[in-house]
Amino acid sequence: MSLARILYLSILFTVSHAPIACGEELNRNTSLESDQAMNIEVNASPTRPYAGTTLVSCLNPLMRFAGHPEWSMARLQGILGHAFHFEMKANGDFVMHDNLDWGSRALAVLSNLIEFRNFSATKHDTEVDLPALKLEACKAVRASLAHGIPALVWQPMTPEMKSNGQYAFCWGLIVGYNEEEETYSVRHPNLKNDYTIRYDALGKTDGAQWFNIRTFENILDLDEKPTHLAALNNAISFADGKRFKEEHEETQRGLLAYDLWRKAFESKDVSPEPSRYHAEILKGRRQAASQYMRELIPKFPEADKYLEEAAVHYDNEFEILDSLHDLCSLAHEAGVFSAEERSDARRFIGEALKSEQMAIASIKAAISAY
Repeated sequence: MSLARILYLSILFTVSHAPIACGEELNRNTSLESDQAMNIEVNASPTRPYAGTTLVSCLNPLMRFAGHPEWSMARLQGILGHAFHFEMKANGDFVMHDNLDWGSRALAVLSNLIEFRNFSATKHDTEVDLPALKLEACKAVRASLAHGIPALVWQPMTPEMKSNGQYAFCWGLIVGYNEEEETYSVRHPNLKNDYTIRYDALGKTDGAQWFNIRTFENILDLDEKPTHLAALNNAISFADGKRFKEEHEETQRGLLAYDLWRKAFESKDVSPEPSRYHAEILKGRRQAASQYMRELIPKFPEADKYLEEAAVHYDNEFEILDSLHDLCSLAHEAGVFSAEERSDARRFIGEALKSEQMAIASIKAAISAY
């Protein structure tokens, strides 16, 4: 066994028996007697508000457990890309702004940060023995919980939950297991209360029927400067709409998304509710971008001037988007935008775009200064 692995296991043992940083406790409550089934619970919860990303909401407590409390919600959004992402449809209709959370997008970046044991299969993986895979995952989850570590789980929701409006879309945390009932206890960023689900009932509520559970193995050794430089370069790629290779004819990304959104307000048929949602998500992301820029200043003192400039531009954009959100909320109550409100919305989006462009220019200058 390598020295690194020995040190990791020693840390794992220590942390699982004591409170972790920032006052958060990932304590375990294990009941094990000779004539009783084993029930395990871990005191860990997704971070709320979850900022429109269940992945980051669930990763945040895991990073604290791993001894990295400095990896805030804003830092995770910056590294994984949420802080800089924006996408829009031509008519201003709803967009899945959390689409970084699945597929090969943020998860590909995540693989460079954290080592997980990954149990994954879809309905297309016909060669996989799915019942055996779910049982193997269950054993790994129980072992992880026994060490005080929750597990990441994709879409912990049954078809019955979905039909009843108990929406546990995307990522949640497995925080407990009842051996007698063979059920996981789950906490989800979008639901107030804990709930249970059978270990073999997962993977039935999205189009691909994706079953995915990830148990924490290790924090990878990080040279943080290259990690953050990659995130800054990705911010530019997000703005240029070039971060991802696939093309979607119905959407625009980055700076072009602002123009498309602004154009939507030329029509009297533009709907208030989607725009209120867009404004809410975007202002939260640019607030995270601002915080992330300031977190980087001690790491890149050569570029401190430009990072602070970028943060100020993101602050300004947040204020503009907050005003836009208020406007959309009023229109939502009325059921329609007035002509004056549509004009104001176009102005707000134009001002937000200018702030975004200046923030990206400052990020480019920060990279050059480093």
